[in-house]
Amino acid sequence: MMYNVIFDLGGVVFNWEPTAIIQSFVTELVTDPATQQALTDLVREQVFRHADWVETDRGTLSAVDAIARFAARVGRPVEDLQRLWDLCNTMMTPKIETIALMQTLADRGVPLYCLSNMPVERYTYLRQQHTFWPLFRGIVISGEIQQIKPDVAIYHHLLQRYGLKAEESIFLDDSPPNIAAANALGIHGILFTEAAACRAELGQWLAI
Repeated sequence: MMYNVIFDLGGVVFNWEPTAIIQSFVTELVTDPATQQALTDLVREQVFRHADWVETDRGTLSAVDAIARFAARVGRPVEDLQRLWDLCNTMMTPKIETIALMQTLADRGVPLYCLSNMPVERYTYLRQQHTFWPLFRGIVISGEIQQIKPDVAIYHHLLQRYGLKAEESIFLDDSPPNIAAANALGIHGILFTEAAACRAELGQWLAI
């Protein structure tokens, strides 16, 4: 049987490290350690852990509106929070080992797909910056369809859109709730930690 392999983006194909992003942002703005810590805590809670962040992924809140809301809650100029948003884009660098794994799979004829929670604006930026996208036979981005993992609707959307069978598909994601949702639908979920371990686990289903 030839299995489809479905990749998440942030944390799997791209590095996604909010702590490092926040640190870079804060140290650009303030030098006093106590002030840095206070701003770090504020940004973590009022930006990355706030419900508005989820809505940008869902595609129901635009980047422009989200940045304005972030700025109001954090008490900094909109320009500062635009800088934070831009850092989220530029610090999403490709995981070289994952790209190599994707290339190996594609070279062997394994159908590759992408299913990711991401704002449309960030996906557009990443599409412009990188050239590996043709490795995927299909891509579903939450912000484009206003559905989001781990809601089952987005998994059904992927399967139906590309004519995939759950039991013939393997899903790679770094989020346990997202893997649990995939498993509940009969998709074989692999919790991604790093490419070498993922490659070894994929060996249960694929000759790689």
